[in-house]
Amino acid sequence: MRSTGITVEQAVATITAHYNNCGHTKGYVEELAQTLGLFQRYCGREGIIVLEHKAILAFMKERYDIQPDDGKRKSAVRRVMHLLLDVLDSGTIPLRYRTKRTIPPQFATQVDRFLDELRHSFRTEYTIGRYNQTLQILTTHFCAQGVQAATDLGLRHFTEFIKTSMCRHGKQHAAHELRTMRWFIRSLYGNGDIPEDFSDKLPEIRNATHSAHLPSAFTTEEIEQLLAGVDRGSPVGKRDYAILLIAAKLGLRSGDIRKLRFEHIDWENNAIRLVQNKTGEALALPLLPDIGWALIDYVKHGRPDSDSPEIFIRQVPPYVPMSYYDNMMMKYLQKAGIHYERAQHHGMHSLRHSLATTLLEQQTPIVVIQEVLGHTDPATTQRYLSVDVEQLRGCAMEVPDDAKN
Repeated sequence: MRSTGITVEQAVATITAHYNNCGHTKGYVEELAQTLGLFQRYCGREGIIVLEHKAILAFMKERYDIQPDDGKRKSAVRRVMHLLLDVLDSGTIPLRYRTKRTIPPQFATQVDRFLDELRHSFRTEYTIGRYNQTLQILTTHFCAQGVQAATDLGLRHFTEFIKTSMCRHGKQHAAHELRTMRWFIRSLYGNGDIPEDFSDKLPEIRNATHSAHLPSAFTTEEIEQLLAGVDRGSPVGKRDYAILLIAAKLGLRSGDIRKLRFEHIDWENNAIRLVQNKTGEALALPLLPDIGWALIDYVKHGRPDSDSPEIFIRQVPPYVPMSYYDNMMMKYLQKAGIHYERAQHHGMHSLRHSLATTLLEQQTPIVVIQEVLGHTDPATTQRYLSVDVEQLRGCAMEVPDDAKN
């Protein structure tokens, strides 16, 4: 198995720099640094210069007697192991390195009931999943506050969460969390778990649908430059090239690319057919020739031998779908020397915006753009493109005199 070619020294420096600027406690960072130092010395003793999958696992087995998916030993040690594997796989640190959360048992009944209420309101499973993730964080916070039962919850518990946890979030994410809290409070009150409905006492964020950050829209030339910078001779490059090509030319959401399965590829009719994760609506897109050949190249010459039904998987065990694509996108933007403003959204979703902008420049009707993007409501597409329209107006150039004649 081929790796990204990153050295042990570079990997350790990448992880160290990341965690020194993430706001973690001094003790946690020191524990990570200690484990990384031991790993670096192990590699020096074994003569290992380039980071290798077998070296990571051998060190963890020898020093701590742990494997990637067991639950032994300290979380910081396991985190180092998975960070090294991620750096080996993608060359960078995932932007959202999450740990698995569950609903504390004292709130499980109320949360399950609330999610069932959402289902009865015809919310999609994608939307319900988002609310469940927020409630996992919220109820875990309540548990840390010492709340023993849902019937003990009061306004102060929710306001404490707002003060300590929501200050780091952007406007849209904060609005979603507040909306989740208000609906959860109403559910608790409606089912007799709490004596008062204090949902209206929570703050409200207005105009949250208007993002404070402009989405990046790259030109056709920049996207070609981005794709040209991918090393298609390596297994990782074959995978990344196919992913970026699908996002750039079809505008498919990263969540749908992540869950793309072999059964979704209709080779006979040159089409991709799936049910969108976000909307629950069916979507059919053309299987363009270059995308088809990129998929074949990856599956035949780059994809690890795995029974995973998803097409795109990690290059190192466990062979599961990649959890996040934005760090991969930024790696290739930097490699291609493509400038972007840090205040702008420049992750995988920017390729979707770029496709919409290109179609708009080509005077494609809104209804066609709506079909390509898989939107169920034309108004959503119109709002989606509003920023790009303004950007196009700002880029308008004066017609030269010789062109007027």
